[in-house]
Amino acid sequence: MFPHSPLFDSITGIEPAGGGSAPALDLAPTPIEANTPSTQASTASAVKEPYYKTLINADGTLNHKALDNLPDHLAALKPTLARQKSLDDVFTVMGNQQTLVGKKALGPLPTNATPEMVSERKGLLDSINGVPKDPKDYGIVKPENISNELWNDGLAKGAAEIAHKYSAPPAMLKDLVALQTAELQKQLLAQQDYERAFFAKQQENLVQTLKLENIPLTKAQELAERGAQKLGLDLQNPDIQTLMKNSNVFLMAMRHALSTSEDKFVSGEAKSSLGGDPAALAKDATSNKANPLYAPYWDAQHPQNKMAKETVNQWRKLAAAKAK
Repeated sequence: MFPHSPLFDSITGIEPAGGGSAPALDLAPTPIEANTPSTQASTASAVKEPYYKTLINADGTLNHKALDNLPDHLAALKPTLARQKSLDDVFTVMGNQQTLVGKKALGPLPTNATPEMVSERKGLLDSINGVPKDPKDYGIVKPENISNELWNDGLAKGAAEIAHKYSAPPAMLKDLVALQTAELQKQLLAQQDYERAFFAKQQENLVQTLKLENIPLTKAQELAERGAQKLGLDLQNPDIQTLMKNSNVFLMAMRHALSTSEDKFVSGEAKSSLGGDPAALAKDATSNKANPLYAPYWDAQHPQNKMAKETVNQWRKLAAAKAK
């Protein structure tokens, strides 16, 4: 028998004679003992293993329990990986997704894209942009503030067909129509302003010319209408009416009436006794000092000089033609 001692009793657990318990011993490791190799090994075993080290089993299957160790930036993949049984399943899903992205991606099609690829891409774009099945369903109609003469149904139909071909959304096409309408209205207003300014200038030129030639405006209007009719112009035609607003055309028609059969001089006071003989009219205008055209014809500084010469020249041409 070994003698009992507090150390012996503490190790063996044998109670000393007489009952009671052995006093507890302080067995905390000393600083030297704390740095022994066994202590370092237990500390290293507490370091967390990388998540991927236990994710894949030796047979290629996934260890779903290891998914709980996914880092934060991959945590969103846990539901997807949990549905896969093996690494092969993971790669298969990745391949399918890559193919699907290639079909559905909105990047440019390759130059060698097949008709099937083009059709599939158009179907995707049509679905995204809400493209109607038929171009006519874009619903392009003539704006109320545009006259029928300015609306082009053929152009509208062609625009809808092009928009449908390239999968343009209806809202874009309507915006383009609105833009074209606004620009057309600006052009119309600009054209109207130009016409008003042009004809105002023509009227001003006409009034100044008639004033210089001492021809009343009412008389000039009568002569111009007669001259236009003799030239075969239809004064009821709106285009001819617009043409007569040009001062040059108006004066040409007026002088044509003077040079052909007008038997009344511009003043409306003197009558010709020469009838309609253009040769006699030309001779009298250049030789008879009493003729209203005599002074303007020979005086280069006279305000009616140009008109007198043109009138005489017209008579001479008519006389020459008549002689032939």
